[in-house]
Formats: sequence, structure tokens, C-alpha cells
Amino acid sequence: PAQPACLRMTDPQSLRAIGDVHGEARMLERAVAGADAIVLLGDLVDGGPDSPGVLRLALSLIASGRARLVRSNHDDKLYRALTGRAVKVGAELARTLADLRQAPDAEALIGAFLRVFEAAPYALVRGRYVFAHGAVQPARWRDGQPQTLDRARDHMALYGEVNGEMRPDGKPVRLYGWVDAVPGGWTAIV
Repeated sequence: PAQPACLRMTDPQSLRAIGDVHGEARMLERAVAGADAIVLLGDLVDGGPDSPGVLRLALSLIASGRARLVRSNHDDKLYRALTGRAVKVGAELARTLADLRQAPDAEALIGAFLRVFEAAPYALVRGRYVFAHGAVQPARWRDGQPQTLDRARDHMALYGEVNGEMRPDGKPVRLYGWVDAVPGGWTAIV
């Protein structure tokens, strides 16, 4: 299933934004229960015990028109690995790939993920709200409107604002200067 062209959202308060699921299918099930409109902020896979289960549920929500997905770094890396691009495969991605390939519905699940991810935007605009996984690049705002996003220019949407430094746990230092560039009257949800 490809992503629906628009998410049914009449009232911004009826929307639920969910990110960083990281293979926790049970947690995602609880998070989406009762929600009419959902924006999946990405990082569906890696880390938890059931990345295939998370993808099944997310793809079902997307196919039903209840959800949209925005791109994220972990899902992007999975996409690149599944499409034969060179990626560094760490322990989390190796487990996700193995679990996907061993799933009874592996071919259909992988195919559906690839189609949906190819159609996923780097950011999604609904009303005066902008949804992204990591951050919304300040240079991308002009006249109060976020401009068309693409991978070459919108690294921040996938990874957030970083400065090249690493924390002791090996993760990048995140910065939040971009928040001050969000125009008045707009809300960025990451």
C-alpha cells in the first residue's frame, strides 16, 4: 500500500503523533488504540523485540487511511539496506533484517514497507502543524510556509540538528537552535 494522499484530520486535537517505536509492537498497539488520525514520526524499527510486528501494524494503519509516515533515520537505513545500498549494519539493524527475512510474510512485508517508505515525505504539513522525525531545518521556512523537502537538503528531518560531536554513549549531540526559527503561529512536532 502506498501512503494515502491526505490524512483524514478535521480537528488537530484528534491527531496522535507517535515516534521512536523502535520495534515495540505492543507499545505501538497501545499508543494507536482509539486514535482516528495518526502521524508516525518514524524510527519504527531497530532495538525492540518485534520490528516486523511494528511494520505490520504501521502498514495496516497507513493502508486504512488512519496514518501517515514521515521518514526517519532508522527506517531510512533499513530502506537503504533492503534496496541494496551500502550501509553500515550494526547489531540493531542486523537483527531487524534477520527478523524481517524470517517472518512468514517476509516478501509481502518488505515489499509493502519499501512502497510506503518511498512515498513517505521528510515532513508533513497539516494546517499550521509541521511533523518531522528529527527537526525542521530553519532555512526551509519562507513566508511562514515550510518548503518542499528533499533528502539532499533536509538531513535534519532524519537526524535532527547535530554538531558532529558524540555523547559518551556513542549517540550524536543534539541541538535545538532550529526551534527559534519556526515562524509564529506554527507548531513543529518532532
